[in-house]
Amino acid sequence: MREEAAILKRTTCLYTSWFFAAFVSLLIFAWSVINYPLYESIIIIVFYIWLILVPLYLIVYEWLIDCH
Repeated sequence: MREEAAILKRTTCLYTSWFFAAFVSLLIFAWSVINYPLYESIIIIVFYIWLILVPLYLIVYEWLIDCH
């Protein structure tokens, strides 16, 4: 029972952190589309995926695991 709860907690934290990181990167993409041409926006979002999305996902995931 405790193992199932731990797995459920990890899965919930995993999905929550991915959702949050994807939301932030979507905001960055929307901002870049408004301010730059589309081809530059695609370059910006690919660049930001590695600089923001992945680290943000890991930070939020670890924070959620520690807090719950």
